[in-house]
Amino acid sequence: MENMKRGMVAALTDGSSKHTNFWTNILDPEVLISTFPYDFEPSSETTLTENKLKEISRVLPLPVTSSLNEMSGKSELGTYMILLSGVMYLLARYTGSEDLVIAAPKMKPKNGSAYINEPILLRSCMKPQLTVREWLTIVKDTVSDAFKHQSIAFARMAEYIGIVTDPQGKHVVETLVQFDSIHSTEEMTNIHAHTRFRFFKMGGHLAVKVSYYEELFNAGTLERLLDALFMYLEGIIHNSEMYLYDIPLLTKKNLDEIMYEFNSIQTDTQLGGITVDQLIQPQLLARSDQVALIFENRKLTYQEINEQANQLARYISQKNMEKPVAVYMGRSPFILPAILGILKAGTTYVPIDPMIPTARSQSIIEEAEISIIVTTSAYKKNLSTINDHEGNDPIVLCLDTDDISDSYFPATYAPLSPDDERLAYIIFTSGSTGKPKGVEIQHKAVVAFLDGINEVIKPALTSVMLNVTSLSFDIFMVESLYCLLHGITIVMASDQENMDPVEIERLVRQHNVDLTQLTPSRLQLLLNHPSGREALSRLNKILIGGEEFKQQALKQLRTLTSASIINVYGPTEATVWATAAELNESDVVTIGRPLNNYACYIIDDFNHLQPVGAIGELAISGKALAKGYLNNPEQTALKFIQNPLQKNERLYKTGDRARWTSSGMIQCLGRADNQVKVGGYRIELGDIEVAILSHPDILEAKVIVKPNESGELLLVAYLVSDHSWTMDAIHKYLQSKLPNYMIPARIFQIPVMPLSVSGKADTAVLKGWSGDTLPQNEYRAPENEVQLYLSEVWKNILNLKRVGIKDDFFQIGGSSLSAIKMIAHLSDQYTVSINDIFAYPTIEQLSLHVAEQQGYFQQIINEMKNAPIPKRDNMDSLLQYYRSNIQLYDSEILKQRKKYENIFLTGGTGFLGCHLIYELLHKTTAQLTLLVRPVSGEIPENRVRNRMRCYFEQASDELRWDRVTIIAGDLTEPRLGLSQERYEQLARETDCIIHAGALIKHYGTVKEFNEINVSGTQAVIDLAKVGQSKDLHHISTVSIGIGSELEIFHEFTEENGNVDNLYLQSKGEAEALIRKERKNGLSCTIYRLNSLHPSKKLQKFMINKEGNGFNNFVKGLAELQLYPDLNEPVLDLTGADQAAEAIVKLFDHPAVHNLNHHIFNPNRISWAGFAKMLHNNNNSFQLVPYAIFIQNLADAFEQPATRNSVINVILNLFLLRNTQIIGYARVCEQTQYILTELGFSWGAIDMSQVEIYKNLYQNTQ
Repeated sequence: MENMKRGMVAALTDGSSKHTNFWTNILDPEVLISTFPYDFEPSSETTLTENKLKEISRVLPLPVTSSLNEMSGKSELGTYMILLSGVMYLLARYTGSEDLVIAAPKMKPKNGSAYINEPILLRSCMKPQLTVREWLTIVKDTVSDAFKHQSIAFARMAEYIGIVTDPQGKHVVETLVQFDSIHSTEEMTNIHAHTRFRFFKMGGHLAVKVSYYEELFNAGTLERLLDALFMYLEGIIHNSEMYLYDIPLLTKKNLDEIMYEFNSIQTDTQLGGITVDQLIQPQLLARSDQVALIFENRKLTYQEINEQANQLARYISQKNMEKPVAVYMGRSPFILPAILGILKAGTTYVPIDPMIPTARSQSIIEEAEISIIVTTSAYKKNLSTINDHEGNDPIVLCLDTDDISDSYFPATYAPLSPDDERLAYIIFTSGSTGKPKGVEIQHKAVVAFLDGINEVIKPALTSVMLNVTSLSFDIFMVESLYCLLHGITIVMASDQENMDPVEIERLVRQHNVDLTQLTPSRLQLLLNHPSGREALSRLNKILIGGEEFKQQALKQLRTLTSASIINVYGPTEATVWATAAELNESDVVTIGRPLNNYACYIIDDFNHLQPVGAIGELAISGKALAKGYLNNPEQTALKFIQNPLQKNERLYKTGDRARWTSSGMIQCLGRADNQVKVGGYRIELGDIEVAILSHPDILEAKVIVKPNESGELLLVAYLVSDHSWTMDAIHKYLQSKLPNYMIPARIFQIPVMPLSVSGKADTAVLKGWSGDTLPQNEYRAPENEVQLYLSEVWKNILNLKRVGIKDDFFQIGGSSLSAIKMIAHLSDQYTVSINDIFAYPTIEQLSLHVAEQQGYFQQIINEMKNAPIPKRDNMDSLLQYYRSNIQLYDSEILKQRKKYENIFLTGGTGFLGCHLIYELLHKTTAQLTLLVRPVSGEIPENRVRNRMRCYFEQASDELRWDRVTIIAGDLTEPRLGLSQERYEQLARETDCIIHAGALIKHYGTVKEFNEINVSGTQAVIDLAKVGQSKDLHHISTVSIGIGSELEIFHEFTEENGNVDNLYLQSKGEAEALIRKERKNGLSCTIYRLNSLHPSKKLQKFMINKEGNGFNNFVKGLAELQLYPDLNEPVLDLTGADQAAEAIVKLFDHPAVHNLNHHIFNPNRISWAGFAKMLHNNNNSFQLVPYAIFIQNLADAFEQPATRNSVINVILNLFLLRNTQIIGYARVCEQTQYILTELGFSWGAIDMSQVEIYKNLYQNTQ
């Protein structure tokens, strides 16, 4: 880290160091130059050249110019500071960022001496609570200080913070502000500005010319931006004590545009006072014989629904129940009569999905004070454990078995007096406190929404709608009551049909469905399946909403259908949808304009209206807003505020970031990015927070990333709860919801969540929290000297105040990296291995298994010193025997291919798996089904697509994803975690399995390796034996021979080694299972790989490259500048793309099935050759005999500065393959012969395959 800092300082030094300290304090490598939000996001194909620049000019009124001149004390520099403050203020308002960095030309010397006309960077912090006077003082200091130190070369500054260059070699600065009176008017040749504000004087006026690229900005955006700038300048000259957040930025024209053009509320006054059931009742009578609902083989007419609803209404009325009634059922024809009946009784309905946990259902029932639960017999048993804790158990009514059809509850309707203020329903959504949050929706809101959505659906042109949504989601309203209101037949998919693209297509075709609404996730499910795509092609209108609608999905959908594609948006607090955009002709995905009866605004943190183009919080007003949150007046007051723009109107703050486009459409920009990368994994912190908050006893939670003393990033959680938690308890709870890498390493229980000025969790305060982490179940102090010593080491490594002997190393902040460091600390006194830490993670356990003798690493060094070299005496005869057994093939027979229709692939998100997907989609026509382990909060499809983009960038989006089906499952679960029906379908359709899924790492427990690598392989074998005949292709490793007496390991070898490596043990056992099934008649082909290296073509490392042994080994050697002079060619550097290509070249040739194939490049180099290529044969490294190499390692291990580098080398010494136990010869001539016959060539290792390691670790050289 210190070397890196020195390098940064060196980058800023221009021969004179007097300015270095200033710029290293002002700037840092993470800083970004501020830019106004683009109207059009640049892509890799966007080219910006000077001849594409557009310009807009404005002249300030003379009174404003005069006032600014007076304000600046008639100083040209002072005038520039005021103008600059305006641009920087607008950047803050438009982006929401307080940290502002822009470029400015260097100031012309007053004495006329020569200088370089180039920019410097100005950095200021704009707090909206500042007064104008305070803000101008900050800008003045920023400019003055920067110009004092402007002699530094801009190229140095650009190198320091990593400013990119354009194709012409110019540095790209997003925003530049200059004033001709103090800056040179000559063009700066070394920079390229996306927006340039050039102020100048013209006939006594101040004027401005803005240069911009129309590839990035709409002209209207820049016009409005200048409007806002002029409003700022006019505002500050009148009151320098005004707070910045009070400065108005909208002209009357701009304000009217937002209020009356972008928002155009047209309320149907005839609907005032009416309730939902009263609105629908005329249709129930007028269409009595018309089919209203189709469910499986059953059809319900309007009359049947009306009569059932009337009987239920009478029943509820006779019970004198005024409290809410729950509708607790899955997809059923009884849902509509239930909802209508409750509404007709004048009661509020509360939808509850039976699929949610019983505890959550219990919470809803208690919170809403449910009086009756309307259900069906299929779900009645779920309710047996639900009761009112106060003893007032709700009545359970089963509509399919309980008879309420007698004369006491006649099927007639007696309407209540109109009261649209009455609650129609309460929908419970996830709450930030872990407790479901009830949103109260009044009749008037539902009626307003049903009226507003008309302009989108156009009911006169719609006949049949597909219902696929759970009744507990607000959008169910569109698929139910809206359809009844307009005579649209509802086709309700059953629970079995609902997620099956084949069944969806059948329903659409059989019933001539012309309208449906889908979430983007459900849309992708259909897009990825042939039947799903057929269903989509038959529709006339598709509503997409509930999640972000990606441009790529829109592009796919457009190619399939001529249907009207409508992107809809709306939170539950706005009843259902509040905006809509037709996207058939749009180049940008927006959420459109507000519906009738709604208005939308973009506001800042102080509830002031934002200019068009500026990013802010989306707020919604109108008649369709919810009443508030049930029993939660504080949250209601926080989210539903008085509309500052309209009297007697409320505004709901959605929490979503958005902006108006120049055409009056709303771009929804999502929430603030909360993604981090820890231990090589990309993690959404919000996912962890949601998992923690799902426990009803946890009120608040915040997860951050914090480095420990060694710079290692850790996930740290802070929770607020009325209960006392232990680390064991929270870990056990989270293990059922999150993968291990997402469970926080340290967890603190705090009394109250600290808040920032904006009301959000104050992460700065949390990072400085100095309290103790959660305790284990009980603290037990060390009981002997060994435990005491271990405790001290753990406290030192993990920076903890106290460690008990029952504390789990990995639950109190430990990781693989810190475990290695701990072993290094212990090695001076004890022998303990990395696997020991995983097997015995508490001090109590570990103390029984450490030996008080020579240290672990020192022992490894000594073993390597004395290790016998590989036997090579019999190699010629062994090779001769091997070659005599190589099977030759008739060319025509060998080249015969088997056409697979459906390939099932495991491990599709891994390094090899992603490259297999790429090859299979290019080299076959088969459908691919990928098994992807579910990760909390991450859609499996997104996980696969994101991994593919990491490796193949834009090329991944051009793959035939319509041939890929992604299913959530788990190798360790029964039936792969699938339903019986889905498992049987998979077995029935699959004719080929490629098993690439495995847990690949150096350290872990027997349990986790066996679960995935051994039991997972057995699960794949079991699938292969069900249904139609299948070919099983299994990915193994040539390293399973380690620990055997073998001198040569070839394709005919069917023997495992015996080594103290849990990963290799599990892979050996897995291959043994495959070989056993092959002998029993199952078609099983094994592909043994060596270590995989960066792809040869695209030069891409695996995502989690930090945990790769080879990478760490080379890094350690490079840091030590030390290599062994070993000249036997053992390094194949096989790229993941090469291995995948070779496997796909072989897998569909039946002639070579049921064999073992060795997949690695036979054209190998030695470690000595690798070192010379890595260092370009210069003298910057030592190449020494092996014995001296080991001795130098031992010496370097004793030095604290080089110990970590030595550890990286020692832990991976097996890669040298120069001892008998690991140095057996790996050969692949049989496989190479076959591949050559099939037209595949590995090619020699070239410089680029080595240089990528040089580029990755060049900072260590």
